[in-house]
Amino acid sequence: GLDEIRDHALLDDGIAIQTAIDSDADNKVAIYRLNPEGRYVWSQDLIAPASGTQWGSSIDLTPDGNTLVVGDPGNDDLGFDTGKVFVYNRIGTNFVLQETLKGVQTELSRRFGSKVSATNQFIAVSSYNGDITLPTTFDIDQDLNTIWDKDFTKFVNKVTDSGSVTIYERINGGYIFAEELEYPEIKDSRFGENILINRNHMYVGCPRIDTGTQNNGRLLDYSITKEDKAW
Repeated sequence: GLDEIRDHALLDDGIAIQTAIDSDADNKVAIYRLNPEGRYVWSQDLIAPASGTQWGSSIDLTPDGNTLVVGDPGNDDLGFDTGKVFVYNRIGTNFVLQETLKGVQTELSRRFGSKVSATNQFIAVSSYNGDITLPTTFDIDQDLNTIWDKDFTKFVNKVTDSGSVTIYERINGGYIFAEELEYPEIKDSRFGENILINRNHMYVGCPRIDTGTQNNGRLLDYSITKEDKAW
């Protein structure tokens, strides 16, 4: 029978979506619509593409109600727990699979799709065990800013299993990689354990950052303007 409702999304214009986790069947996302009497009535079930995954553990709906994003951090198609994100478009009254996002890195146990959040223009995806590549700042303590080969050569520092957040932008009806968010104090922070993208702001939770009180945590706020190309 039904074990739990794992995640949900709700629109003001009358669409309610929830993920049902059923021990006796594949996971499913149930779509409900608000009828004229003010009650939500079942409209559609989306069934997990494969059994035994974590499809539907995180979902979000764009504000216009036209795109549904479903995370599957336990997907093994590219290796153990590499993860995937499924993007569905609304056609008429039904949601139909448009594309899958696989992440720009595919290390094992990355868990891409742990959390998803969407606007009409962007999709944000967190990877619970994702790695982050940061610029190396080996001479910053000496107030230097060494540039190699006219800034062609860069040295980077890879922070393993820190958690990561990847942004995708909607271009010509599809989604392409835009950027991966950076944060200098990312090590052991659980960066991206919770995320929310709202209009031109991207909020990222880091619950294990030590801010003076052990594991006190921090909420980061990234923003973008129409003129900017990066968050």
